[in-house]
Amino acid sequence: FVRLVGIPLLHEVGERWRNGELSISEEHLVSMQLRNLFSGLGQLRAPRKTPTVLLAAPSGERHEFGLSIVALLCMEAGVSVAHGGIDLPQEEIVAAALKSGVPVVGLSVVASENRDHAVEQIRRVEAALPPPVELWLGGGDAAAVAARLGRTRILVLDRMDSLEEEIRRLAQR
Repeated sequence: FVRLVGIPLLHEVGERWRNGELSISEEHLVSMQLRNLFSGLGQLRAPRKTPTVLLAAPSGERHEFGLSIVALLCMEAGVSVAHGGIDLPQEEIVAAALKSGVPVVGLSVVASENRDHAVEQIRRVEAALPPPVELWLGGGDAAAVAARLGRTRILVLDRMDSLEEEIRRLAQR
C-alpha cells in the first residue's frame, strides 16, 4: 500500500497543490485522511518490543509523511519504532535516542529553505550520539544536506530500495 498508493498519492497531491490545481484546504483534507490511515496501519502493525529505530525531523522540518512511511515499512519488517515527531530540536533528538537506547536514529529533511539550520542540527546530533548508534538521513533534501555535512558517518537513504534494504538488514539483527 505504501509503495503503490501512499507515496504516489502524496507526490500527486503535492504536485497538484504546487500547480494550483488543489487548494490548501483540499491538500489538508487529503493529508488528514492519509495521516489517519497511516496512523491506523501503524497501530495494527506495531511490534510490541523495545524500539529499534527513533524517527524524527529536526527543527524547521514540518513534513511528517516520510516519517510515517518509514515507520510503516519498519513495522512491516518487524522493526519496532519510536516516534520523535517533526520539528524536534537536536537536544530532544539526542535525549530521546539515549533514553530509548535505540541503535538507529532516522532523520527526515525535506525543506531546502531549512537546509542551513538542518545541517547544523544534524552535525550536533551526530557529535552527541555514541559511535555505535547509526544515523540515517532521508527525505527530499537528504543528499544536499549530506553534501554540506561533508565526511560523516551518516547513511543517506533517499531512495526507496536502499531504505528497504537497510530496514531488512536491521530486522535480521
